[in-house]
Amino acid sequence: DLFFIDGEISGSYYYYFPEPGNKKSFYYGKTIPVKGILEGNQVTLSEFTGEGSSFKGVLENRNTIAGTWQRRPSEKSISFNIAENYANGSLPFSCYTFSDKRNLNKKKVAEPNSPKASIELVLLYPNLPKGNQLKDSLESLITRFLYIDTIPFKSPELLLENIAFDFFDSYYQATDGIENPEAAASFNWEKKVSMDICYNERNIASLKIDKYAYTGGAHGILITQ
Repeated sequence: DLFFIDGEISGSYYYYFPEPGNKKSFYYGKTIPVKGILEGNQVTLSEFTGEGSSFKGVLENRNTIAGTWQRRPSEKSISFNIAENYANGSLPFSCYTFSDKRNLNKKKVAEPNSPKASIELVLLYPNLPKGNQLKDSLESLITRFLYIDTIPFKSPELLLENIAFDFFDSYYQATDGIENPEAAASFNWEKKVSMDICYNERNIASLKIDKYAYTGGAHGILITQ
């Protein structure tokens, strides 16, 4: 399971082995987290600990990676070829991102160190045809967890724009009428929302949403759903 965003890759893999006398495969070991980068069409992946197996390959046609796998640098490399596939009860998701910054002082050119609000959003949205009942259900769930409204937005881009609009609107309302806000570090607001896939097989999809916000005070708050 691989997740691509802005040149960075994260995900996990695990092993299957043939089971003697059985057409089925035998699952072995635990799920292994991996991380890596995409530069051009070159893919480099390594286990999350920085040790152990590594993958080096080429991304072809946006849905196939071919290259070599190596357990350790001193050991022989083995060829691999993986293709995007959702046949095993998996769901395709598309990734959408949004980021913006707004200075507290909107009337004149702000100083480099003047207070500002910043937002970073990463949204995973089901890549299913319109009218699909499962797509409608997932859109309702995602909207409910990310936004106050329970009615799904017409597009993921519009959902991200509305989250950002409400954030900046709250920022300016909270600081309206305050004298000399430039002197207070607590007016540097921050909001980050990201999504990840924990499991996506056998007709089970498990999504994780991390929300971090700082709107003044001693520290921010992180919520995971």
